[in-house]
Amino acid sequence: MKKTAIIIMLTIAAAAFSCKDFMDKYFPSKERKAIESYDKAVGEANLAFKAYEEAITKTESIKLVDELKKSLDSEVIPKLDVYVKKLEEIKIELEDLANIHRVMIEAEKELLGAMKKYSENLAAENFNAKTDELQKTLEKIVAKEEDYRTKIEGFYNLHNFNLDKTQ
Repeated sequence: MKKTAIIIMLTIAAAAFSCKDFMDKYFPSKERKAIESYDKAVGEANLAFKAYEEAITKTESIKLVDELKKSLDSEVIPKLDVYVKKLEEIKIELEDLANIHRVMIEAEKELLGAMKKYSENLAAENFNAKTDELQKTLEKIVAKEEDYRTKIEGFYNLHNFNLDKTQ
């Protein structure tokens, strides 16, 4: 008798989990829809980030300070600016998610400001000092980006949502 009761309970539990998965997939909650919408918008914004990364990669081979400044001003900074604007335009329906997203926006705005300052103050005679200064700032920004990543992963896990690892 006990065996039968256990089997019935396990069957009911399995059916309940299957039903929940079915309901989550085909009838998502308002919260789930908001997370999916956010995730999609971040993925689209990250296309702008990839363009910024490509522009940065091109600067790695530049040897002359004047050419570097030109590349920063005409390619790198405008592409980073587009990325920041795309992040700012994301509509977020959940307050907790909006708070996490603000961490990323603040980090990327700081990065934009640092890149502008670097370009404005860059000269042949101060190249090493300004590059070292930028590097220290970038380390702080990376820590903020990692903080965002940790928080967003935790939020997604809490809501049983898989984070796209390419983002």
